[in-house]
Amino acid sequence: MAKRKIIMVGSQDEIFEELPPEDTELYVIQLSSMIGPNLRNAATEIYEIEAFNDEQVLTGARHFYERYAPDALFSFTEYGLLPAANAAKILGLPGINAEISELCRNKWKLRERLAATGLHVPFVMADNQTTLMKFAEQIGFPLVLKDPSGVGSINVKICYSLDEAVEFFDELQQQYASVLVERYVPGTEYSLETLSIRGQHELIGVTDKRLLPEGLVEQRHVYPAVLTSEENTRLKHYACLLLEQIQHQHGPMHIEVKVNGNLVSLIEINNRPGGDYIWDMVNKVSGVNLVAETLRYAFDGQPDAMKRKARRCYGAMSYIALFRPISPSIIELAMKKLTKLDRVQCQVASQTGERKVRNSFERPGFVLIGERDSAALNAVLPNVEQWIDSQHNHQGRTL
Repeated sequence: MAKRKIIMVGSQDEIFEELPPEDTELYVIQLSSMIGPNLRNAATEIYEIEAFNDEQVLTGARHFYERYAPDALFSFTEYGLLPAANAAKILGLPGINAEISELCRNKWKLRERLAATGLHVPFVMADNQTTLMKFAEQIGFPLVLKDPSGVGSINVKICYSLDEAVEFFDELQQQYASVLVERYVPGTEYSLETLSIRGQHELIGVTDKRLLPEGLVEQRHVYPAVLTSEENTRLKHYACLLLEQIQHQHGPMHIEVKVNGNLVSLIEINNRPGGDYIWDMVNKVSGVNLVAETLRYAFDGQPDAMKRKARRCYGAMSYIALFRPISPSIIELAMKKLTKLDRVQCQVASQTGERKVRNSFERPGFVLIGERDSAALNAVLPNVEQWIDSQHNHQGRTL
């Protein structure tokens, strides 16, 4: 079988640890500042750019297109998705879909697409206070106000009163002409990690998410979530219905939902693997490398269940965000006594004083742990989090 030549735009260096898949040559367009050893080892050639924008990504794609006649173009990173999709459309390359990428990137377009379906969540695009007030009178509080194309909990707020909503609306309007206003959805938050192979959809697993109290910044993820078979079936049905509704055909989808009893409500979707190393937990617990399988089966073939099973490293994992810097060496020493530490990253000098973490990008680091099964993970998690909290509290007293 001849090797497929695939252009890939962006991704953090750890994504390339198990790339490229067999029978694939990888040509990567990447920010100069993000080129690491795993990428250098995986790529046949790298085209360096300074920003993920349409012009630079298209120039890089043309570079590979004219020299190597690539078979497809993909991206799995937030800011690379839409430029990559636009480049693929211009060059006539299969792979990432421009229309799907637009729906995922611009949240109001997704809401509009689903407005006449059972997946609808009440919303309005408000460009003035009057529109906001009318919607608030109709729906009530709390409401969620957000930048319609934002990521990482940036420029998003749950508002519990009209005064709070108007104040935040005015703040957002200094940057955006219109603000997305949605009904706040109560319930437990999960993310559904799916993989579509040429139109066939599969729910790989569900991530249990915990947010900071009274906020939207993610504090912890547990994979897989502990669910009943009925709950899992309901979420699988919901995911497949949504993917069919938006006509997603190939690749991963990270679907954030709230579950309240039997009701499942959509928060947002992203046509990429889940961030916060959810992609890594999926890989090591389910044996599914979402990126590698997307590339490997873009044109033919199907994943092998036995190969997936053989690749599993843990029965359950958890990502725990750090909200104050802690030395990785101190974490590594402590975790030896508590659990299996899979990864740890922390920018020790990233924060000083009592600075509040306002969005996901301001968290200084994380801990990624694994256990043999969900019961073992649930048993050790309180001790791990208690130790992290004690370190945070100690630092708070010494600042």
